[in-house]
Amino acid sequence: MTACAVLAAAALDSQLAGLIILGDPVAADVSPAWCATQRWERAVRVLVRHRDAGSHLGSILVAGDVLAAAGTPYPRTTAAEAVVASVEQVPVAVVAAGRARFVWLEAQRVAGLLADAAHAEPAGLLWALEEARPRVDLLLVQARELMASIGSNE
Repeated sequence: MTACAVLAAAALDSQLAGLIILGDPVAADVSPAWCATQRWERAVRVLVRHRDAGSHLGSILVAGDVLAAAGTPYPRTTAAEAVVASVEQVPVAVVAAGRARFVWLEAQRVAGLLADAAHAEPAGLLWALEEARPRVDLLLVQARELMASIGSNE
């Protein structure tokens, strides 16, 4: 990944995290798997766990405390960066971009799994194929939905 691609990925990741912090209902489906960068994947994992436990985030201060309790590096800076990144964005557009990128990221993960399995013993290959199949089926559904939504926006 080029430096520009990493920066763009981190920007989208931070915007998704900000929508989670702000409690935007559009971000209800956002998960750590949507993140392309390790820093934001960890932060989103912590934030989603907190949200899914029924706790409210809602502010930089609360999110910073939640991230700090989980041992996230620079927790308050991370929370502030996320909220600032998302405030001037259109939530629906951010989530749509995240959803589109998730399909690509998951395809990359499945490809890596299969590439590793190609060098495995037959039992390992069988396990990898069984593991990959439901993920590929889900990817097909998501890719078709994505293509349909792109077609409907033209």
